[in-house]
Amino acid sequence: MKQTSLILIDPQRGFCSPTGSLGKEYGAGEICEIRRVIPNIKKALSESSRRHVVSSSYSVAQFTNGNTNHGLANLCVPDINSDCAIIDEFSEVEFNSYSIKREQSALSSSVFVKEIDNDIRLGIESFVVAGFLLEHCVKKTAEDLKKHLVNTNSKVFFCNDLSASRSEKYKNGIVADTIKSLNSSGVQTGSWQSIRT
Repeated sequence: MKQTSLILIDPQRGFCSPTGSLGKEYGAGEICEIRRVIPNIKKALSESSRRHVVSSSYSVAQFTNGNTNHGLANLCVPDINSDCAIIDEFSEVEFNSYSIKREQSALSSSVFVKEIDNDIRLGIESFVVAGFLLEHCVKKTAEDLKKHLVNTNSKVFFCNDLSASRSEKYKNGIVADTIKSLNSSGVQTGSWQSIRT
């Protein structure tokens, strides 16, 4: 098995729980794809050499154009609701690092960047970006990580069975377009099984 570093983005109640901001705003049916990949992620984490989790800590109305009355105005805003908490499914996973980001890309966190650089020193050559939401934070992190690793032998992967978004995004073509965009930027895609062997 390859030496692999799995980067888990935003496994938080705000994105993954029916009682989180996303579930409340769009309905539990809209997060069924997110719920579906959680067991896959747990299995992949158990098979990874290195495991990193990155969570979001946002400001009020950061992604609602300043509209504080929008249902997502308090998405992953600390101390306002339970959005920032990591979901129970990952509570017993031993991660090598915990980082907090305040923008979409995990590389906006200097703590995270140091961990990636340490992985490179440890000989990691395969980095898999997983988590939520696929077309936002996962995509941005994978693209920025690819740029960060440009002068190394390391590769960045995206697994469609380890990341997800709202159901609507599959129906309207956003997910398909995101995967095409990732491929165009040099991020390799495939299943976890195909990448780890």
